[in-house]
Amino acid sequence: MIKIHHSFLFRETVRKVKVGLVFLYLAILLLLSEQNQPQSELFFYKDMYTWEYLYFGLSILKLIGLAYMTFLWLYGTRWSRYDIFLFLRGSKQGVYLSRLVVFLHYTIVLVVYSILLYGLVFTLYPFKLSPSFVSSLFGNLLLFVWYYLSLFFLLERLIYGLTGILMPMLLYITQLLFFSVDEPNNKQQLLTEIIQLIMPDITVEGQNVKVLHSPLIILAVSFIWISLALNLIKRKDAIRTD
Repeated sequence: MIKIHHSFLFRETVRKVKVGLVFLYLAILLLLSEQNQPQSELFFYKDMYTWEYLYFGLSILKLIGLAYMTFLWLYGTRWSRYDIFLFLRGSKQGVYLSRLVVFLHYTIVLVVYSILLYGLVFTLYPFKLSPSFVSSLFGNLLLFVWYYLSLFFLLERLIYGLTGILMPMLLYITQLLFFSVDEPNNKQQLLTEIIQLIMPDITVEGQNVKVLHSPLIILAVSFIWISLALNLIKRKDAIRTD
């Protein structure tokens, strides 16, 4: 079933969007890099230039990743309703789960290309990234992608139509503006922790990856969303067959 998803999804439109996003990200990274600055100034303000590049580069990457996930979900569920043929071959739960796996694979490919560019452009600076930062960033980005795909999976079932597909992106931008992990506010610390549990984020401090909650907690919440979505699919099927 996964192969069938690939055959229907891996079309020219999807490839063009992926390539376009990769080149867009490269252009943004080159704009973020301060290569026009003298080497002496880059060394003197090393911490500042490192933080600016890593922080804003990661922020743009997360938004591009979410935009690509939104596109995949729209293309796979609204613009190309190929899954109607798959329902004849297996259960709806199997069809939806296999589609989720394919979306995960496509998004990971985009993230891998983007991280390679992220590191490649940084080599233009006269200083290096630590291997521990790169591995931690990659692992947390994979977790970020998986979590928000699980949120897409649930909200598509809860909220029918375009709104349900756009909701994860809108929720993420909302928490970024008002409950960001970057700027902790003691007055709303508890609320921020709750929001970050539902809409988790990752960021950088220096050359350290910052995540508010444990990856195990975020994984557990993502599996709760998937279980709820599968239960909703099962209940809707049961209602239709009664």
